Amino acid sequence: MHVSCTRALVVAACCAPALFITPRADAALVSAGLFAPADGLLTHDTETDLAWLDLTPTAGLSYNQVSADAGGWLTLGFRYATSAEVLALWTAAGMVSVNSSDDANIPAVDLLGSLMGTTPFFPGSPFTATSALIADPGSAGFRLIGRLVNTPTNGHFNAWNSIPADATHVDNGNPVHSYLVADYNDVPAPPTFLAVGASLALSPLRRRR
Repeated sequence: MHVSCTRALVVAACCAPALFITPRADAALVSAGLFAPADGLLTHDTETDLAWLDLTPTAGLSYNQVSADAGGWLTLGFRYATSAEVLALWTAAGMVSVNSSDDANIPAVDLLGSLMGTTPFFPGSPFTATSALIADPGSAGFRLIGRLVNTPTNGHFNAWNSIPADATHVDNGNPVHSYLVADYNDVPAPPTFLAVGASLALSPLRRRR
């Protein structure tokens, strides 16, 4: 299901009051592995100790689909992040204002894109965007998304918006993503996955002895 919310997004960016935030001096976002040590599917916020799943694995999946465990991420222990957690992530990346096109946000948007992935704003677009669902509900049947847009010049901005729970795309083809998070210590390290797999593979042999 495609939903056009470009106009609403522009209104949100232009008319919503900017929220200025203070970057956390002690924050560090570190790329980490999930299924393999170097797969980079996780971003570890070392201050909150949260593990953020990359956005690209959930591209094109609606809130309803992810909530039904499409992709198996919920089974692995991930959940939808709250707006407060997403704001803390953006702050950790160095974002200084929300709902604005502040040039000071450019490094933060670029950093988050390099860590968690991003997609073209629409097919063939020279700039990128992520539209990622969060845990907070919108109006009846709708869900809130956190949005980051990166233009070739200075139009970086982020805003909350609302889309139907079954929407898979917005803005002429920009896919919906999901902000999924887990406690870092609850996510099995890649060697653990390998050890579990080896243990399962050897279990029939053990039973035969």
